Amino acid sequence: MSISAKNLIGGLVIGSVLGIVTGLLVAPSSGKQMRKKLKRKSKKYSQDAIQAVKQYLESKKKSEGKGAYYKMEAQ
Repeated sequence: MSISAKNLIGGLVIGSVLGIVTGLLVAPSSGKQMRKKLKRKSKKYSQDAIQAVKQYLESKKKSEGKGAYYKMEAQ
């Protein structure tokens, strides 16, 4: 994976997390409700992010061949 692809994925994940947290903190609700909502949403979105990265790696593996995938894993 090139440096620019790593930067793109990292930027998307960080930007998404910051946007979600900001949106939840700005929305009106009690502290207890907010903590529950943050916990639930963070778990869901972290699982979504992990799945997206896995899908990306699988697509790269298929398009570049097995040798390129192992080189990427070794880095």
